[in-house]
Amino acid sequence: MNIKTERLIISPLRETDKEAYFRNISHDRKVLETFICRYAETPEDFDFSVYLANQSLYAIRLKETGRLIGIMVTCDETETSCEIGYGIGSDYWGHGYATEAVAAFIDWCFAERGFKTVCASFFTGNEASRHVMEKCGMAFDRFSEKELTYLGIERDLTYYSISREAWKGRKTKMDRPVTTLYMLMSVDGKISTGASDELDVDRDFPMINGLKEGLHQYYEIEQTTDLWSFNTGRVQEKMGVNRKELPAKSPVSFAILDNHHLTEQGVRYFCAWAKTFVLITSNRSHPAFDVQEENLHIIIQEKTDLPGALMQLKKDFGCERLTVQSGGTVNGLFLREKLFDYVDLVVAPVLIGGKDTSSLIDGPSLMSREELSGLGILKLESCSVLENSYIRLRYQVIS
Repeated sequence: MNIKTERLIISPLRETDKEAYFRNISHDRKVLETFICRYAETPEDFDFSVYLANQSLYAIRLKETGRLIGIMVTCDETETSCEIGYGIGSDYWGHGYATEAVAAFIDWCFAERGFKTVCASFFTGNEASRHVMEKCGMAFDRFSEKELTYLGIERDLTYYSISREAWKGRKTKMDRPVTTLYMLMSVDGKISTGASDELDVDRDFPMINGLKEGLHQYYEIEQTTDLWSFNTGRVQEKMGVNRKELPAKSPVSFAILDNHHLTEQGVRYFCAWAKTFVLITSNRSHPAFDVQEENLHIIIQEKTDLPGALMQLKKDFGCERLTVQSGGTVNGLFLREKLFDYVDLVVAPVLIGGKDTSSLIDGPSLMSREELSGLGILKLESCSVLENSYIRLRYQVIS
C-alpha cells in the first residue's frame, strides 16, 4: 500500500522510521494525550519491532523528505467495516496534515479495501480531532462512556463514521458543479396540477384565480438563478418545445437528459435558445445526431449516470453551478445519488393532491431502516413571505 496526496505519503513502516516514530509518536506527550500508544523514555527502551510487525499500522510521511510525521492504523475490521486511528507529531500540527492523511486513508478504505462503513473515535472534548473528522465527511455516530485508555484512565469517547454512499457523494461533489434544485410546487409538494400530460402548472396556474396573481414572482426569481440549467426531455416535451418556433438566443446554457422525448425540432429549439446545449443520452439514434450546430454537444452513456454526467459538465464545459428543474423521478435520482447541494422552493398557495400526481421528489420509496442514508437532510437558510400568499424557502443540503 502506497497512498500519495499533495504533500504526504502513507505507506508501511520501515526500520529506518524508528527515530522519527519515537520522537513524533511514542515520546510526544501531546500526541499521547489524544492517541492510544505506548510511551518510551529513551530510544534504547523503545522496541520498534512490535510496530514493524503490525500490518495494520502505517507511516504518514512528508512527500518531500520521506520523514515520518505520524501514523495511521486500522482496527476492529469486519467484512464490511473498520475503525481507523491517526496521530500526527505535535511539531507538525496546524498545517492540515491530519485532514489530508485521514481523507486519503478513508478513500483507500472504501476504494481498495471495499468497506461499507469507516468509523473513528476521539476523546470527548478533543475539538481539533472532531474538526478533522468533519472535514473528511464523517458525522457523529455515538458516544461510548468511560473507555479504558493506555494509562488506565477512564475517558469518554465520541465516535464519528462515514458510509460508502456518503463517501461516494462527497468524492463526486468535488468534481461536479454546485447544484440547486429550483422548483415551483404546491403546499403538498406537487409540481404538476395532475397526473395527465395535459395538466401542467406553467399552463394551468395562469388561469386560476388566487394563483395567477403571484405567479410572476417565480419567474422573476428564476431569472436570477445559475447560468446553467438542467432539465429533461420529458418536461420540455410537455412545455411544447417540439412544436414551438425557434426562440431568440439567451445567456443560459442547458443540459438536457433525454432518450426519446425531444424531436429534431426540439433539439433545434435548444440550439437556438442556449449559449451551450449539452444533450445527455443513451440513445445512439437520438435525433440530435442529425443536427449540426456549433453549440450542440452530446454526452453518450450506456445507461443513465448522473454523477458522471455532472462531472463531465464541469470538466469539459466549465459548468461550475447548475440549477436543476427536472421532473420528480429524475429529482429522486439526484436525491439518492447525493447530488443536491441546495434546494430553493417557491411554494404556491394551493393544495393539489392525487397519489399519481408528480411530486417534488418521486421514484422508488425506501423500504428499510438500512436505507435511511438516502434521505436528504436540510438546513434552512432563508424563508421569505412573497406577495399573494406565495412563500420562498431556501435550504442547504447537509447530508
